[in-house]
Formats: sequence, C-alpha cells, structure tokens
Amino acid sequence: MLKLRNLCLFLLAVTIAASGLSCRGIPNQSKINKALERIDAALPTMAEQPWEILLDIHGGGLFAKVRDISSDNQIDAVAYLTAQAGAQGWSVMRDDMFLPRILSQARGITVEQHPNMFLGIMLHAGADPIQQYITTATGESPELRSFVSSMLVDLDPRDLSGSQYVPGPDGNAMGWTLLALADAGLTEANWEMGPAGRLNISNILPLVLDRPLNWGPTAGLDEHFGLARCVYVHRTAQAKDGKNPFDAKLTGIWTNAAARLDTVAAAIKKNRRKDNTLDASWSGAGPRSDAPAVRARHTARALAILCMTLPDKQLRESWISDTVSALTDLVTKDFDSVSKDPYAMAYSAHALRLYRDRLENKKPRMPKICGPEDCPYSRMRP
Repeated sequence: MLKLRNLCLFLLAVTIAASGLSCRGIPNQSKINKALERIDAALPTMAEQPWEILLDIHGGGLFAKVRDISSDNQIDAVAYLTAQAGAQGWSVMRDDMFLPRILSQARGITVEQHPNMFLGIMLHAGADPIQQYITTATGESPELRSFVSSMLVDLDPRDLSGSQYVPGPDGNAMGWTLLALADAGLTEANWEMGPAGRLNISNILPLVLDRPLNWGPTAGLDEHFGLARCVYVHRTAQAKDGKNPFDAKLTGIWTNAAARLDTVAAAIKKNRRKDNTLDASWSGAGPRSDAPAVRARHTARALAILCMTLPDKQLRESWISDTVSALTDLVTKDFDSVSKDPYAMAYSAHALRLYRDRLENKKPRMPKICGPEDCPYSRMRP
C-alpha cells in the first residue's frame, strides 16, 4: 500500500511539474493573446488604401480579414485585394514585355510606400506563387510568380547602392525586397533577367552590410528584418536532414550577414529604454520618442528580427520576455494611440505571432527553395 501511495504521489508531482513547465513555456502568453485579440478585432475596411490592407495581411497572415461597411461582413483580405487590383488600376501588364507589374500608385490609390512592399508581404504571409492569381487592369489574371519575375527584371544593385537614403516606392530601401527574395525561395538561386545581367543574392546583401545600422525606414529595422529572414531561409536550406537551422555552417557573405545580425541584436539589447521598449534610438544613433505608436513600431520590428536571428535558448532570455511584455502593454494600454499607426499595429501582430510560434516550437514557414540553376522565375524570360 505504501508503495502504491508513493507511486501516486510521484505521478502527482510529475503532473504538477509538467503543468508548471507548460505554463512557463510561453512567458506573457495571456498578455500576448490579449494584445493579438485587440489588434485582430480592429479590422480595416474595404474603403482603406491597399497599403493599409497589405499591412493587415502582414500582421494577420493569410487569414487576415477586411470589413464590408455596408453589410458588416468580414471578407478574406488577400482575396479582396488581389481581385480588386485590376479594377483599381494598380496591377497592369508591362509595356516592354509580357509580364505584369504592381504600380505603387494609381487613380489616387497608394499601394506601396516602399519598394516591393506588395510582393514582400504577400509572399511572407504564405501566398502560393503559382496558385495565387492577381487581376490586371486589362483583364488578365497572371500568377503571383509572374510578378516576382517582373521584380527580378527591374532589380539592379546599381540603383540600390549609395549611403543616401532615398525614400518612397521608387527609392533604394531594400527591406521588403529582401523579404520578397527570401520568401520566393531565391536565397540560393541565380537569375538573369534584366540589364544588370546574371545575379544572385550575394550581389544584393553587401549593399545592406555597407550601410549604417539605422539606415532607412523604421530606423533601419525594416531592412534588418529582411536580412534576418534571408539568413534564416539560407540557414534552413543548408541544414541537413531537418536539423536545427541555427547549427548550419555559414560561409562567405552569409557569415558577414549573420555577424551583422549579431551586432543588431546586441544593439537592441543595449539600447532598450527603461520601460524595455525601443524607439529610433535603438542603434544608439537615432532620436528618442515617447509616442506609444513609435515605440510599438520599433519594439515590434526589433522583436521580429530577434525571432528570426536567435536560437531557442537565447530567445527565452528574460530581457526578451521583458521586451515582449512591454510591447503587449503598449498595444493594450495605449491602444487608442497605437491603433492610429497601421505599421505599429501590423508589426506588433506580426512580431507577437512569430515569438509565440517560436516558443511553441513551431518553425517559421519556409518557402520552396530554388536551386542555383533551378529558378522558376528566371525561366519565365521575356
């Protein structure tokens, strides 16, 4: 009887311990869920600009919704945006070759505020390059991959270089472009489609590494998130037999890119504010701001970088969970202010989902990787 009692006590202790581990599995889990519920409930309407709906997709993924004001029904945001592209006049066929392209502005509508924002968001959210169709102003419905081909035609490192930041959709920011390249599976590929000749991502990454940490939108964090996504996709492509991507050996430009991300992570940790949030001063060089939306935007983008850069053990360190807690507080306690900034909302939802998934041992979604000579986009030559 004593042995049976001891066994029952042992099993009870194991159950309690397991329960405790489960509760500690995701720090701030209830706060994260509450913040995401608050963001997800604030749906954009069909009357919003495409760039705002795009950001909602960035925050919510392929399940993001838009609201029909007339009926108060919720509609799939990806389906709505891609179906309306032609009617609104911002998805067209090129004049110089039979490929489609996205216009940054058309008929008073703004689609992209930065280069390749549409492609970067759609691909990163998980839209299938082959199965996803987008209408054009002339009635065609090309696949998403045709738009990727069009991006490669225009991608010229000579237009992107320089220490002077040129803002706007025709500028030289590369955050969304890097994201599009990564999530199109092009980190290992070669392509030859435009005037720049035969290229691969090693022609693009040095441009980012040569810039100051705080260069470009969101004080440099947008570009570093694109870089972090490229490095993660490359790590996963190099990992053998499903092994941990963070154990993959890096060589060449990828070693330099990973070192840059280590520098970024160290700067994020060092330059947090006393309340564990970040602003444009995250790198030690930018201006400080007490505005909740500004802090939410920078804190969230920094967290997303950490989620793509750090292995599991480091991602569970207390300074990161403190940062996550501070971000959720910004979203919930200062919602009226944060909700006025679509970037702050989208970045917060995106980062908190990445963080929650990583701590639940869910690996970030991986695209189909193109081989060095097996790029389906560059086979679609004009």
